Amino acid sequence: MPPAKSLFFVLLLSVIFTSHASAEVGNNLNSVLNRVAKEDKVQNREDGLLKNTSKDVEEKRFENVAVEKERIQNKAQETRIKLVQVHAERLRKRFTFYYERLQKLIDKLQNRITAMDEKGIDVSVAQAKLNEASALLESTKTEADQAVVLFKSIDTEDMKNTGDVGKQMVSTAEGIRENYVEVVKLLHEVVSLLKNAVKTTEE
Repeated sequence: MPPAKSLFFVLLLSVIFTSHASAEVGNNLNSVLNRVAKEDKVQNREDGLLKNTSKDVEEKRFENVAVEKERIQNKAQETRIKLVQVHAERLRKRFTFYYERLQKLIDKLQNRITAMDEKGIDVSVAQAKLNEASALLESTKTEADQAVVLFKSIDTEDMKNTGDVGKQMVSTAEGIRENYVEVVKLLHEVVSLLKNAVKTTEE
């Protein structure tokens, strides 16, 4: 083979192999780039999932905390309502006891006044005082009954102002108790007036 043709053949092979090598390298690079691109997409998708999952977990945690807090608050309100109901029932029994005992005393004193009046003893002052005591007892009973109904009807909405409800119960109960005490004082006065009426008659 002449030197010129030989040189040309070598150059041609060189170009062919170089082109083939370049194409192969190019293909490899493209393959790598495509793989990297795919992996980037996968990674981005996974990162997004992780972020969303983390966000969901955080939101779920806060949601659970909120639910638990609400449950505890509702339980506390239910407990307070039960305490109010128990106290209301206790007040009802106490007020009923006061009323029944005092009404029996009024009935006994009324019988005594009637008997003394039949004997000609002036019991008009004692009768007026007894009427006053009886009227106060009845009005106090009405107030007590209304208070008990009110306290027993307290619900969850009312318990938002639990402190106010408690203060109202204490204040109302104290006022009713004072009225019953006043009835007792009036009955003591009736007894004293009857004793004086007897003494006056004997004199």
